[in-house]
Amino acid sequence: MSLLEFCESRTISTCLGKISVTEISRDEPRVIILLHGAFLDKYLWSDFLPAMAGYRIFIVDMPNHGSSREADSDWNIEDCGRMLINIIEHFRLSKVTAVGHSLGALAVLHAAVLRPDLFKKAGFADMPLDKAGRFERGLAAMNRLLCLSPERLAMRTAKKLFQPQSLRSNDELYVKFARPFNILNRSERNNTFRNVYYPEKSSYRLLMSLKIPSSAVRGRYDFVPAADCIPTTVVEGGHMSPLEDPGGFTAWLKEDIIQPL
Repeated sequence: MSLLEFCESRTISTCLGKISVTEISRDEPRVIILLHGAFLDKYLWSDFLPAMAGYRIFIVDMPNHGSSREADSDWNIEDCGRMLINIIEHFRLSKVTAVGHSLGALAVLHAAVLRPDLFKKAGFADMPLDKAGRFERGLAAMNRLLCLSPERLAMRTAKKLFQPQSLRSNDELYVKFARPFNILNRSERNNTFRNVYYPEKSSYRLLMSLKIPSSAVRGRYDFVPAADCIPTTVVEGGHMSPLEDPGGFTAWLKEDIIQPL
C-alpha cells in the first residue's frame, strides 16, 4: 500500500477551480512540488517519495485527473501554469523545486517562465514540446472515434505511450495506467489529448527563455523529441519512463534534482 493512502489531501481554489493537493513532511524546510503526467494521478510518485526525504512535498492532481474532479474541464497548458502559481502562492512558498512529468512538466515550464522568482529548480520528465502535424492530429481524432469504449481507448493509448516491451514484460504497468485513465470522461480525455500530445504550437521557444536551473529525463524510446537545449538523462522505456524505469528515474532525481542536506 502506498504512503499516499495515509496522507491527507486538501482542495485548493485556483484559476481552474478546485485542485487536490497532498502535503507530506510539513516541517521540512526545503520544498518540492510534483505534478504527474496526462492520464495519471498523484500515485505516479509513490515509489519516489523515499528519495525525497528531507523535503516538504506537495503532490498535485492535475485538472480532471485523480481527485481534482471538480476542476474546469476546458483548460489549456497556460492555465495549468497559472494553476501551479496559484498553489504556490496559496501555501506562501518560494524558491521551490518543481518536477513534472509530461503534462505536469509543461505546467512547470509555463509557471517557471511566468514567475521565475517562485522557483529554485525545475525537473522535466518526458516533456512534449513539439506542435503536432496534420497527420498526428488526424490520427488522434481517428483513434478517439474508433475506440468508442474507454477500455479500448486505454489500451490503444497505453501502446502509444509505453515502450511495447515494457507492457509485455510487466502486466502491472497497464493496470497502473488504466485505473486513472478511466476516471476521465470522454470530453476530459479529448481535451487532454489535444493540449498535451497534439498542441497547435511548440513550446521550444518557451523552454529557451527559461531563467532557472533545469534538468530533463526521457525514456529512450519516447516518441516525444528530446529537448536538446537543457541537460537530459536518458533512461529505459517510452513516454512513461517513471513507471517503466523507476530505478533510472530515481537515480536522475537524486543526481540532478534532490539537493543533499
